[in-house]
Amino acid sequence: MTKALIFDMDGTIVDNMAVHIEVWLALLAQNGVEQTASEFHRVSSGKTNPEILRHYLGSDLSDQAVQALGEEKEAMYRAIFENRIEAVNGLYGLLKEAREQGLLLALATSAPPVNVPFVLNGLGLEHTFDAIVTANDVQNGKPHPEVFLKAAQKMQCKPEECVVFEDAPVGFLAAKRAGMSCIIVATSPIATEDTTLPHILQVVHDFTEVNRLALFGR
Repeated sequence: MTKALIFDMDGTIVDNMAVHIEVWLALLAQNGVEQTASEFHRVSSGKTNPEILRHYLGSDLSDQAVQALGEEKEAMYRAIFENRIEAVNGLYGLLKEAREQGLLLALATSAPPVNVPFVLNGLGLEHTFDAIVTANDVQNGKPHPEVFLKAAQKMQCKPEECVVFEDAPVGFLAAKRAGMSCIIVATSPIATEDTTLPHILQVVHDFTEVNRLALFGR
């Protein structure tokens, strides 16, 4: 029986991946690295800022440089997205129904902590989640399952009692490795092979399409 829903943030509860990618490509170009949007999304979605920066700018990049570049990137993102924050359609309704069904709610994101209140306050969801896990709470970005397992641990739930909502292939894989079922929120194009993984319950374009009977089971 499902006891908890775990939501990724970027690209899942808000459709903001295009903004993140736009800012990343600009920052990388400033540092001599040219990359296409599709390739960047494939390689980097779900990873933490330090993982992304060291992948593209070198594994020997200092902690100070990683912090400074990460802060620069996130400030650029917030300046662009501030007036465009909007929940993916149907999110509020699903959250309300989940609460009425007695389910716990968690946010599990690879984003840095500063971006979480930025998004949640913008959506009016600052007091909604029972547990929040961010990039600073984990050692490993997705597809490692750590972020989802920590969310379950905070809610005192078993992995098999959790359903993950994710938009990215590394997130689908992280959910599988965590032993959790997953609903794909296809705000970006999804490969067919990802939709047929055995732990995928459903593929939706927004939260209005979620099969409530299958999700809540009661």
